[in-house]
Amino acid sequence: MKQIINLSCHGSERIAQRGIKSVDIDAIYLFSDREKDLKNGKLSLSIYKKKLKILSRGGDICSQQADRLRNKVIIWGEENEFGPAQVVTAF
Repeated sequence: MKQIINLSCHGSERIAQRGIKSVDIDAIYLFSDREKDLKNGKLSLSIYKKKLKILSRGGDICSQQADRLRNKVIIWGEENEFGPAQVVTAF
């Protein structure tokens, strides 16, 4: 499956370093229900455990992916004069 969102160079390095799958990054972006505004126009995106259960039961994600997504966060940077919107880092 082709990744649907852009990653910064730093984001790509951190995601690879932490063994986070690109499909998990996409799922967090698509299904996130927890957003926190950070400094410099960035957002912290994640999914509450209750929603992970709903997504798993509904067949949107498998139970193994739901387990991987627990406590995962992506930091999303909006489009600006330096480039397009992208994932800056993940943990």
